Amino acid sequence: MMKSVDVALFWFIHKNASLFYYSVEKIFLSKANGEKELEDHVVDDESRFDDDTRLTLAEKPVFEEQPSYTNIWSYIPILYYIDRNEQTHLTKFSMFWFIVRQASFIRYSKETGKEVKFVLFPLYKYGRRSGEWSKWCLFPLVPIKYSYEACILVREKIVRRKGTLGTGTAEDKSQREEDIDIRFLYRVVRYQIKDSNTTFEWNPFYNSERDKQTDYSSWDCIGGCVGQRKVRNRDKECRCCCFFYF
Repeated sequence: MMKSVDVALFWFIHKNASLFYYSVEKIFLSKANGEKELEDHVVDDESRFDDDTRLTLAEKPVFEEQPSYTNIWSYIPILYYIDRNEQTHLTKFSMFWFIVRQASFIRYSKETGKEVKFVLFPLYKYGRRSGEWSKWCLFPLVPIKYSYEACILVREKIVRRKGTLGTGTAEDKSQREEDIDIRFLYRVVRYQIKDSNTTFEWNPFYNSERDKQTDYSSWDCIGGCVGQRKVRNRDKECRCCCFFYF
């Protein structure tokens, strides 16, 4: 069973197109044993009712006195937006937004136990999906899509393998295998750790790469005009004029 209340002020055509909107929904779940109690009551007093009456009483649900879930949705254009859904454990909040909630100066969303996002435009943006990845960036140039690419500085972490479960099924995060990618001005400066490979770039002046498993290492300057590489069980090789090793 659901009970709802909607309030809209200064609306045009539809209540959702208003200068102030507030909606609250309260959802009441039926008691697990409500139907069973009614059925027992009907059996005990079956001599007092006919078949139709007993069926009606047996099928009548009994609901909890307190709501199991309360969902809230409210907004004032430009000023704020809030949407909290207890059924999906999802909360969304924005301030100083324009047309769509995502285009806002302050934005926060959280899905309990799964994902968190926070934006303070144009200073900072953060996102995390539990046990999978996390990102943050400084000075995002756009408030919505592609902001992690169009920013001054970004750090991204991806979990390749989770740690073992310890006491109380808690994960040992020290045993995680993670990939890390740090970028400045997209890829003018980049530092990346992926599997056993480590890469550093300062484009277009310098680039280095090292792989711990294969013992491979290399560095290049000025777009590869001058460089050196080392392969396991082989001598170092130097490069000149982009193409020749000696």
